[in-house]
Amino acid sequence: MKYRPALDGLRAIAVSAVLLFHLDHSLLPGGFVGVDVFFVLSGYLITSILLRDYAADRFSLARFYQRRIARIFPASFLVVVVTLVAAKLIYSAQDYALAAFQAVFAALSLANLKLMLLGDYFQVTPDAQPLLHFWSLSLEEQFYLLFPFGLWAYLGLKQRYVRLPKLFTVVLALLIVSLISCILCTAVNPTYAFYLLPTRAWELLAGCLLAIYVSGSNEAQGGVSERSNRVCNGLGFGLIVASCFMIHGDAHFPGVVAAIPALGTILCIGFRAKNNGWVEQMLSQKVLVYIGKISYSLYLWHWPVYCFTDYALYREDVVLRTIIKLGLTLALSLLSYYVYEHPLRIYLNSAKNQLKAYGVFLISVVLLAVGGFTIRQNNYL
Repeated sequence: MKYRPALDGLRAIAVSAVLLFHLDHSLLPGGFVGVDVFFVLSGYLITSILLRDYAADRFSLARFYQRRIARIFPASFLVVVVTLVAAKLIYSAQDYALAAFQAVFAALSLANLKLMLLGDYFQVTPDAQPLLHFWSLSLEEQFYLLFPFGLWAYLGLKQRYVRLPKLFTVVLALLIVSLISCILCTAVNPTYAFYLLPTRAWELLAGCLLAIYVSGSNEAQGGVSERSNRVCNGLGFGLIVASCFMIHGDAHFPGVVAAIPALGTILCIGFRAKNNGWVEQMLSQKVLVYIGKISYSLYLWHWPVYCFTDYALYREDVVLRTIIKLGLTLALSLLSYYVYEHPLRIYLNSAKNQLKAYGVFLISVVLLAVGGFTIRQNNYL
């Protein structure tokens, strides 16, 4: 899969939407759909990489999970540790204990299940939930504990030219089941529908489905025409923008409403490996691509910074707090990305450091889980 700068540009749009929504809901009422964009984009990228690796006869689950560790672990571990230190200094003992218990579930990639029990995502008091945003990371990691195994098993059955059409059908069937579950669960319990993997997996599967289609159409030298693809790109970008302004966090989300930004993301990515329309060119602008490259750090840091600022400076002017939130988020993101996250990602991603990557990851997870539980036991009233 050849690198497409526009996909980083799409990441920039998604993370900017989330940051604005969390900064002030009135600025972008539907900005939370940036997470839905991330889900679809993630499914597309991961599946494209896996199919590429298999075509090159280097498909390896051990290598796949090493890449995942190198990609997500350095920044997430640092953010959780810094959050616990800041919570110790800023929070009351009770809130410190609650934050530490959230850290346990974040370390175990179960944050979505813990937060689900707290109630509606759109109603939870934000300033005492500094790891609330880890729900999406946990849900995504749960998906990637299962999907690559299924793909690996299926790809080993037949020759590749026979596999892709049938694989498309299988993934489509799973997507439909998950989407129907999401719609039905939203009508009964929207909080569960929002947080659970079975009711949100269809968004990741939508990206997987697109990757399978693009891979198959490339082999067949066919598929959607360039002109039609450009129209799809423009329509998809319009749906994403419209979703950010028109969708609101009420009892109807996720449900069928979440299909709007998901479909928009599919269309915006497009049905061809090579795209050169106006949407592709716009999303490939250097500023957007740069923001997209550090989008993971921005996403991880923004929420704890927002929470601690509102908690410690709740009496201060909103404008001052906004400046502090944005300034600290950007500063911490850049500092951690260049000094810590990026260098460590390169190191842990090296083939010769595979055992080290797994070892450091497992030890760190255990330390976070035990440390968080101990803090909770010592401070919870």
